[in-house]
Amino acid sequence: SMMSISGPAMAAIGWAGKTTATFDNKMSRVKAITGETGKTFQQMRQYAIKMGNDTVFSASQVADAMSNMGMAGWKFKDMKQGGKSVVDLSAAFGIEPEKATEIVTGNLAALKMPVSQASTLVNQLAAAAANSNTDVLDLGESLKYVGTVAGAFGYSSKDTINALGVMANANIKGSMAGTSLRNILTS
Repeated sequence: SMMSISGPAMAAIGWAGKTTATFDNKMSRVKAITGETGKTFQQMRQYAIKMGNDTVFSASQVADAMSNMGMAGWKFKDMKQGGKSVVDLSAAFGIEPEKATEIVTGNLAALKMPVSQASTLVNQLAAAAANSNTDVLDLGESLKYVGTVAGAFGYSSKDTINALGVMANANIKGSMAGTSLRNILTS
């Protein structure tokens, strides 16, 4: 049976204890996914805490994003290089860091861009979202369908994202825009 803890005792250990446990669980997941250990893992933990202090997101949300980065094959050096761009994208457009990570890591890979180009991709997404009738989530969705083909044909991320912005202005968005652009490129 589960032990119950009375009100005052609960308040004393309270929220901070629960937050730490959740954060530690999430960091254990990051460790398992990335295979990073020892000193590097301690640095990753500190990085998540620092990002949690420096941004609108909690360290636990940053840890979730780091898990996604790890699943995309990012090591800690990649996270240090591209993580800030992902978190900035999240904050600027009010989307979960986990979702922003998916958009950035997936499309860097699809468009054959190195992690060092994360901020470039984020800036292109932000510019297109600001200058056309679409948002970053729609652009991310569109890129899922066209990014790999555009990357294979050597189209730049900028041209691909701008084309999706133009399509959005014609009210062709999301998967429909990605599929349409992919069909144009392959035909």
